[in-house]
Amino acid sequence: MHLSGKCSWFGGPTDTGVAPDEGLAFIYDVDDQPDLFLPSQPSGTSGLARRLDPDEYYIACRWDYDNPEQTRSKLLVNKALVRSLKTGKEFIAYPADWGPHDSTDRVADISPGLMTALGIETDDEVEVIFPYEEVVVATEPVKPVVVDLSHWDPADNYETVKQQGIVGVIYKATEGGSYTDPTYVSQQRAAKAAGLKWGAYHFADASNVDNQISNFMRFACPDPDELFCLDWEDNGGDSMSLANVKKWIQEVEKQLDRPGECVVYGGNTIKENGNGDPVLTSRRLWLCQYGSAPVLPEGFDRYWLWQFTDGVYGPSPHSISGIGPCDINSYPGSKEQLLEEWASGKHERPQPKPPTPVAQIVHVVVTAPKGITVKVHVAGGATVDRKRAQRKPT
Repeated sequence: MHLSGKCSWFGGPTDTGVAPDEGLAFIYDVDDQPDLFLPSQPSGTSGLARRLDPDEYYIACRWDYDNPEQTRSKLLVNKALVRSLKTGKEFIAYPADWGPHDSTDRVADISPGLMTALGIETDDEVEVIFPYEEVVVATEPVKPVVVDLSHWDPADNYETVKQQGIVGVIYKATEGGSYTDPTYVSQQRAAKAAGLKWGAYHFADASNVDNQISNFMRFACPDPDELFCLDWEDNGGDSMSLANVKKWIQEVEKQLDRPGECVVYGGNTIKENGNGDPVLTSRRLWLCQYGSAPVLPEGFDRYWLWQFTDGVYGPSPHSISGIGPCDINSYPGSKEQLLEEWASGKHERPQPKPPTPVAQIVHVVVTAPKGITVKVHVAGGATVDRKRAQRKPT
């Protein structure tokens, strides 16, 4: 589908053009497209249309459900390119609803966030291409060996995941001061039973940091062979401060008696708010970057893991058999090295073998007075002939 024409905006708590209980045409549940929705239902509403996150990029068009490319299943997995004819800006958007009505003389309704990003207003013209496949070619080698998951995308079969070359799983354990992921324990057992390395992460927010520390330690409390991580990312007005990030890291390490072993996850938030702080830069960086190559935050000279895709954006692959589309991470070293340093970050380099001794014949002349017995002891247990010393004729 390739069309152009006028547009308007829709969706979110402030869209009084839709009823409080109004749903969406082909998204029946938040789990169908979790990234498009607010964490909780806005007060006084019950429909999904008012729960859409206005800052996310989504679009409604008059889809033709009889078209094989525009069936419900295709609309849930494919994306559209939306380009402003006025500004020339373009962005990728998720299909979210059917509309607008023919009587509006418009071809699309888009999210408020997308309208702002495009730099346009209601009734400005846009061009829409669907389906649109954004191809990002990695300029740095991608070695997919770690997945990170949560209750949104748990694995169906970890044996199959392992067969795809994955060696480790980092799973959401907690968020804020009270939330615990209900799938964490069962997924942990299944992953470990398949022989995969396991890690736990805490999703940081702006709530009381002591409660967040207690929540993670009470629920996850990682074993010595398990990785632990603080996920510090943009969460709107509910993001953790740098001071509390440092406190969480240091206090959790102290309680686990594992100094310096916390992994720090983030992308733009670390770049914009990390300020090269040594508490961050002295620890392993798990970098979120969906471009063709990782760009390091201030103060870091390397990354430990690179999250190169969220299952939609970024270089390929976007999917792992046994899971489906998911967050996938690249590690720059060997799998053996990753396994060695998984929990602690420490890698014991093998010591070179000592050279093999070469047997040699050594002639030793000992001079002693006549009648004196000479005893020679040689290291290594060699046999030595002992003879009574004799004076050489002069």
